[in-house]
Amino acid sequence: MLKLKKMTAVILAIVMLLSISAYAAEPKSEALDYGDPASWAYFELGKDKDVDVFLICPTVDTINETNSFDLNARLRASFVNALDMEKGIYEETGRMFSPYYRQMSMNAYRISKAEREKAREIAYHDISLAFRWYLDNEWNGRGLILAGFSQGSDMCLELMKEYFGGDGEEAAALREKLIAVYALGWAVTPEMAEAYPQIVPAQGETDTGVVVNFDCEDGSLSETLVIPKGQTALSINPLNWKTDATAADKKLNAGAVMGTGAEPIPALCGAYIGARGELVVTDVTPSVYPAVIDIFPEGSYHIYDYMFFFNNLKENVAARTTAWRTGMPFKDVKNDAWYKDYVKNAFEKEWINGTSASTFSPELSLSRAQLVTILWRMAGAPVVNYAMQYADVAADEWYTEAVRWAASEKITDMTGSEFRPGDSLQRDEAAFLLWNAAKLLGADVSVGEDTNILSYDDALAVHEGYASAVQWAVGAGVMQGIGQGLLAPRYWLTRAQTAAMLQRMNACLTAE
Repeated sequence: MLKLKKMTAVILAIVMLLSISAYAAEPKSEALDYGDPASWAYFELGKDKDVDVFLICPTVDTINETNSFDLNARLRASFVNALDMEKGIYEETGRMFSPYYRQMSMNAYRISKAEREKAREIAYHDISLAFRWYLDNEWNGRGLILAGFSQGSDMCLELMKEYFGGDGEEAAALREKLIAVYALGWAVTPEMAEAYPQIVPAQGETDTGVVVNFDCEDGSLSETLVIPKGQTALSINPLNWKTDATAADKKLNAGAVMGTGAEPIPALCGAYIGARGELVVTDVTPSVYPAVIDIFPEGSYHIYDYMFFFNNLKENVAARTTAWRTGMPFKDVKNDAWYKDYVKNAFEKEWINGTSASTFSPELSLSRAQLVTILWRMAGAPVVNYAMQYADVAADEWYTEAVRWAASEKITDMTGSEFRPGDSLQRDEAAFLLWNAAKLLGADVSVGEDTNILSYDDALAVHEGYASAVQWAVGAGVMQGIGQGLLAPRYWLTRAQTAAMLQRMNACLTAE
């Protein structure tokens, strides 16, 4: 009962937000002067951020017949109230600009298609003017996120059509700097994506230069304003970042936020992509989350589109921005991490893959099978005719041919019947494997072989059989200490450290 009362309060708040609007006024044709900061609901909000968010307000005008021709104080307050509900998704990532504009009113969605299109053209005329002013005066080649909800998303897609396509210098620069378009509560259709190649539907959690879009329903509908009958949307699930019907459990929901400043509700709902491309939301019902607005049927969760998945979207904005900055799909490799350039080099050379499509797991330890496979790739993935000597390496594992090569070339130190492919590597053993691979690949391993490693407090912890390899690795700069006078030979080798050691070893191979 308490939960129902809370939801009733939320719904009433939404209704009040939609009802705060200007009185009807005589039409005015003048667009705003976007050189005046007063023409913006947000103007440089978050000046310390190094990327920008161009955020377009959804429909808040419930009074006027077609457009918000009189952008008076009450209507402007409605803009800000609506935007304040959304901005938490973006404000930690970017500097925000959000223009006032003569938006389509709610009533404009009830009139004839021809009249509605005229109202839409007036709204977009203002948005285009505002974006043009932003590009000419504020952009300066910064990373850019376009964002909106409902009508705001429709306007974002129109900006993509006008400004981001073709071979022009500005369009090419905009595509390069585009982190993502969050067109929430709207649809990208296959026809739209084909007609406008710059509109690329998101395929995963961290791809960039793409459009993230979905609209929520309960699974019972055959059409809505966003996805009419006969139309299909190219949507993505904001819980598992898949574009197919794979269901995402509500446990993946990091927190719904149902109003400005409200506490997140973890695990409120799950979701999956339906047959029309709608996002079918599970674990909630229309009796608790009604459509509210009469242009949407019961079973539509349109007004909750971003609220249901608020924290997941917030995390995703940060993840895509990280991926855009680094040029890699990994949300856990930050641009200022000491290992970023090493990881990028190893990833681009296809020596090391991620632990998933969007994670690198830099602090995770590396196994024997993984390092041997990496060295095999560095050697060109040769195929060798050599009998497998290890009983614990099956004939069809992903690392089998790499281990066969390593054994044939005496890269490994094992003479027994076990390779122990899943064992994590210690740093001194990793140095030994790299030393052997470097010799095979033509490096001059005499460089550094007489290095005195006793300057490290833990030098005597180096395994006796690996001492020469560690001396070479330290002397050649392949292995470095971890600080405080420690070489850490018995510490587990991390994936980030591996990327660094590989690049340094490769430098030894290419040195004259």
